[in-house]
Amino acid sequence: MGTHVRHSPWLVTRDLAGARRYRRSHQGRRVKVAAAAAAVAAAAMLLIGGAVGGASTPPRHVTVHAGDSLWSIAESAYGSDDVQARVIQLETANHLSSPALSPGEVLLLPGP
Repeated sequence: MGTHVRHSPWLVTRDLAGARRYRRSHQGRRVKVAAAAAAVAAAAMLLIGGAVGGASTPPRHVTVHAGDSLWSIAESAYGSDDVQARVIQLETANHLSSPALSPGEVLLLPGP
């Protein structure tokens, strides 16, 4: 009448072993793909980070002339920025203990 399929222990063992092999190779493939993705991401971060981080402008310098002050230098160098904050940055970047400047002195202008 009906068809009866008999399962032998040998077939089940063989199927389980095949499933394990598949699982192992599938996990191995995931590990390889994840490692490759991590390597690509790391390379991209180095390239992009270098481009973004390395794209900052080099430090500028200004030579002090007679009559110059930190305030006038900050105004001319940074335009409409907060001049007081820029004066403080100039003092800090150049390790100045007072606002007095001498003609011929070279000051470092911190970046934006």
